[in-house]
Amino acid sequence: MEIFNNYENKTLTKKYINEEVIPSVYESLIDDYGFASEDYNSDPHENIHEIIDGMAEVIYNYKAKKIAQAFDYCPFDSISEMTGEKFPNYNVMAYEIIYNGVTLEYSEQLQEVIHKGSY
Repeated sequence: MEIFNNYENKTLTKKYINEEVIPSVYESLIDDYGFASEDYNSDPHENIHEIIDGMAEVIYNYKAKKIAQAFDYCPFDSISEMTGEKFPNYNVMAYEIIYNGVTLEYSEQLQEVIHKGSY
């Protein structure tokens, strides 16, 4: 994944998340967790969580804040789709943006594994 440092530009930040970060999560799911193999027997959502949870875009407050702002998330008004509650911080916002992006972009592949009952 390329090094990105232009978090002040919302358009470029959003493009970076959509075109670099989200695909890198899926690539990690394949490369590090064996998602594409016939022997895969894990929970893909748990694996995605593990991947995203360690990302600099989620860990570092500045990056998380700029990602949330690029996607028009407001810490005072935005409600988490996962919990139905207000976000406690920018890190959780960035996590959810990336997680939702991965599950939306790769929903067909994820559903195929889930319906196969591999885990």
